[in-house]
Amino acid sequence: MTRLSSHTIYLLASVCMIWCLSDADRKNPVDPQSDTFQNVGGITGQTFSFFAPFRPLPDVEVRLSPGSMLTFSDQNGRFVFEKVTPGKYVISASRSGFAPAEDSISIEFLQTVSHQFNLDALPTFDSVAVLSRHIRNTFPTPDIFFLAVAARVDDPDGKGDIELVELQMPALGFGDTLQATATLGEFSTVILQSEIPTGKIEDVLGRPFFLMAIDGAGFMTRSEATFLPRIISQAPKPDSPNGFALLNDPNPVLRWTGTNLPFDFTYRVEVVRTDLGLENSVWTRSDLANQTTSVRVDQALLPGTYLWTVSAVDIFDNWSQSVQASFRINQ
Repeated sequence: MTRLSSHTIYLLASVCMIWCLSDADRKNPVDPQSDTFQNVGGITGQTFSFFAPFRPLPDVEVRLSPGSMLTFSDQNGRFVFEKVTPGKYVISASRSGFAPAEDSISIEFLQTVSHQFNLDALPTFDSVAVLSRHIRNTFPTPDIFFLAVAARVDDPDGKGDIELVELQMPALGFGDTLQATATLGEFSTVILQSEIPTGKIEDVLGRPFFLMAIDGAGFMTRSEATFLPRIISQAPKPDSPNGFALLNDPNPVLRWTGTNLPFDFTYRVEVVRTDLGLENSVWTRSDLANQTTSVRVDQALLPGTYLWTVSAVDIFDNWSQSVQASFRINQ
């Protein structure tokens, strides 16, 4: 029997190994020589609100660019990208009512990257009003005209997130800042006729106003265009009592001469008490029909000095106030 040398055995084994390897069925997807090899990675992530307690945000659109990969977060704010080719990407998140966010991200072979978004909810305007005010004065003191601007602003992150509300009137190159009122989320300002660039309140008619709400993160929302409905220049005239007339009846009847206006309006009557130069409103009656020319004060007034006015008020709450009349209630 012929014995093979060790050299011959080594050669035969090498040939067999090469033959076996060349015919092997490569099914491993991480093997670069495999027919099923995939040079990919992945991304998992979650979308939350901007502030604690960091609520999960569903229905957030998440995109990868370059490319066209797109997905949406689920009810728990979770999103997944699979089979992402390694490389550098911009990942962005957007949802209506929130400021968009984006970041850079790198994907490597077989790597799954985690990414989190905290989206800032944008302020919203519940209401915006720009209204005119007119106060009649006796000659030679000129009448007073001014604008009253008010806004109610909300924010899903909380009304305390509203940092600033500004007014802009681009047509006249004018702007102003609204002040926060005692009610959270409500803002207002007064613009005197002299503060309007043209010095005439009539010049704002037909010109758009915009309000801008800015939150704590610096993101901004602009309101829809708002217009001043009208200016009421005519005012009713108080007749009696007047001239600090001394009255014995603590429930006086207030009479005035009405005004004719070409639109729907009502009257509002207000009585204020004066003490040491300070005025304090003590009685008001609103929504009096425009044919009304008198009203009785149905609250007993204490002895003292009183001023009263009557105003014409339209359906938008623009108003024109009469000059002040005066009376006294006897001791």
